[in-house]
Amino acid sequence: MRETKWYIFLLSMIPILLYAENNSSDRPYLLQSSPCAPNICSINYDKMNREERLLAVSLQGLINRKQPRIYLRERLSNYLLNLYKEKGIIKKETEYSALLPLLKQYKEEITGAIIYDPEKTWTINLVSNIASVEDRIIISPHQLPQVEQAGISDIKDVKDFGFKNECEAFDWYMANIFPKQYHSILSVCGYEKMHDIYRDYLICFRIPTFWLPGKKDPDYNPEMENRIIRLWQKTPVNIPVIGFWPATKSGYEEYEGVQLAGKYGKFTIVNTWAGNYSFHSGTGNSEIKMLQRRRNEKKQFDPTRKYVALTMIESGDAIGYIQYGLGARQWDEPERGQVPISIGVTPAIQYLMPCYLEHLFRSATANEYFFCSISGAGYCYPLEQYASETQDRSKTLSEYFEKTATLMQKLDLSILGLYSHPNRMWDERDLHTVQNYILPQKQIKSILSDMGRCDGYTGKNANDMLNANTSVHHILTRWSTEAWPYDDCRYDKPAADWLIRKIREQGKEGNFLPVMFYSWHYGPRRLKIVKDTLEKEGYTFVTLDEFDRLFREATNRYN
Repeated sequence: MRETKWYIFLLSMIPILLYAENNSSDRPYLLQSSPCAPNICSINYDKMNREERLLAVSLQGLINRKQPRIYLRERLSNYLLNLYKEKGIIKKETEYSALLPLLKQYKEEITGAIIYDPEKTWTINLVSNIASVEDRIIISPHQLPQVEQAGISDIKDVKDFGFKNECEAFDWYMANIFPKQYHSILSVCGYEKMHDIYRDYLICFRIPTFWLPGKKDPDYNPEMENRIIRLWQKTPVNIPVIGFWPATKSGYEEYEGVQLAGKYGKFTIVNTWAGNYSFHSGTGNSEIKMLQRRRNEKKQFDPTRKYVALTMIESGDAIGYIQYGLGARQWDEPERGQVPISIGVTPAIQYLMPCYLEHLFRSATANEYFFCSISGAGYCYPLEQYASETQDRSKTLSEYFEKTATLMQKLDLSILGLYSHPNRMWDERDLHTVQNYILPQKQIKSILSDMGRCDGYTGKNANDMLNANTSVHHILTRWSTEAWPYDDCRYDKPAADWLIRKIREQGKEGNFLPVMFYSWHYGPRRLKIVKDTLEKEGYTFVTLDEFDRLFREATNRYN
């Protein structure tokens, strides 16, 4: 969209971006690179060690800022590079086997390098922020000779700053670097491979980057946490935090981290384990309005049948999962199209992976339906204290769902996935929030609530009309926790049998069963077994839009 391109132009032309703090409509949702170059360079990221990864992603972010020209090859996203070639977006790929020749090729486009302290992991985010505004690559002390060999002589060392601790360094950062960054996107970024891989986007667009250790972590510091909270208070409401909270060894757990940031009006866009967003975002046009495939023949409600909507609700908010998991586990299985499935997708895909989004919509059959993932613009808990620490919670919630509805309209989405509570049903407070902030959005025709079954909901009470126009459907199954590798067919029957048993249990009452399938265990291959088995017992499988239409038809008939 023009607004996005205008912000990108400002970012490339001036060192400090003046941003609109008070009016969320003046800020783009996410930033996109310009169209990528037809001739690109690539290098194998999987084989890199830690210091090589940091150098590679920082170089990629800086070079792709002008125009995407560097792609980091890694096993989980090689198929996207092939897709870009098939679409004619990439005409030629030059593969590099080492970083030094790549550095030499692009040395004129970077200012210099900055050295982090390997003994103090917190310096990595500090130098990442500095690199983003001073156009420097990130290096370790061991890489200095290699960088000098490439002809790069302007070197800074974080040790020379003399910071006594992380808090002192962060205060300096806020005074000297933060004012020169883009303030309407933040990133929670740890110090492991799952986080390093997406630093290209953070550096490309000068995004403020931090890490927040959990209270049980050895490096937890309440003074540092207070500084992060002040950063959230200083930045606009209803903006994304890119990254994720839990790490393999440290950090806030998912629920606590998402909730804490949400209190200050920040929603999470989960993109760990996958990168190249400074490249992917330049592979399409976010102005294009998507249109879902519609079913020509419509079923009529039959009170003797039980209708099942198989939904992927728990991973669609993760742009990272969409990049590395959706294709392998669901979309590329040969059985896709033989069983109705409904897939939650984050609106972020239109900005961060536009070519793949178009591929999904164009290759969808009538048996695939997209709905908006939990809980709209990003992963957050609107019924669990979202915006509770903002100056005007009511205004913040209204703006959040207005933003969500606008993003949904661009993707032809009318059903909203909504995180409610881990263990309990809706109460009057929840209904008040839904009625006051979600129902006024005409784009939202239905709500798919919960992320796993809450005790108390059954097939008898899981579906309702909230008003004359908007319905709600509560998920009736939980996660499958067994070890069932998705690519091992030996586990197909036990996995299918487990879900069949859960559907039967919930199908004792009522005609309408909203069912989640765990994205890590189930794809069309196993779901087809579920469908073929239960259809003989009076169950009919439909996409979520058809499910909602049939429910409304039944409600009008018997009320």
